[in-house]
Amino acid sequence: MAHNHAAAEPSRREKVKLLGYMIGTAVFFGVTLLISFFLVIVTINAIKIPADVASNTLMLGLVPPSVATFLLFTKVFGRFL
Repeated sequence: MAHNHAAAEPSRREKVKLLGYMIGTAVFFGVTLLISFFLVIVTINAIKIPADVASNTLMLGLVPPSVATFLLFTKVFGRFL
């Protein structure tokens, strides 16, 4: 009995679509990361946070892009995948 393995594999169109989502997500995360770090640096300078604490405070810049990317995948892309 012959088995059709092609039905189990995603089509070329689905692979390209998924690749597009992945690239779009990476660009989205990168852009939001740059914007977030810029805003955190501006805030650190505006509030005059001491240099020894500023490096730890800079890590707060990772939170908004991470949450935004999670929401992008679960709420937006989840409908299309």
